[in-house]
Amino acid sequence: MVSVGVTRMGNTKVNSEYYCKYFVKRGLLLAIQAMCGRHNWTLQQDGAPSYTARNTDSFLQENVVNFIEPPNSPH
Repeated sequence: MVSVGVTRMGNTKVNSEYYCKYFVKRGLLLAIQAMCGRHNWTLQQDGAPSYTARNTDSFLQENVVNFIEPPNSPH
C-alpha cells in the first residue's frame, strides 16, 4: 500500500481541475504506473471536494482502471 497526501501549497488551490491535470495526470499516475508496472492496482481517495467533483470522477473513469469512489461522492 502506498499513501499520498495532497495539500494547498502557496497560492495553488487544489480544485478538481488542478488535481486531475497536475497531480494525478502528471504526477501520481506516472509514479504508480512506474512502480506497479503491469500489476493491478486500485486508487482510493478520501472525500475531499476536489476528489468528489464530477470532473474528477469522469477523469478517473477515463484514465484509471480501478478506483474506489470516495465517501459522499455525487455518483
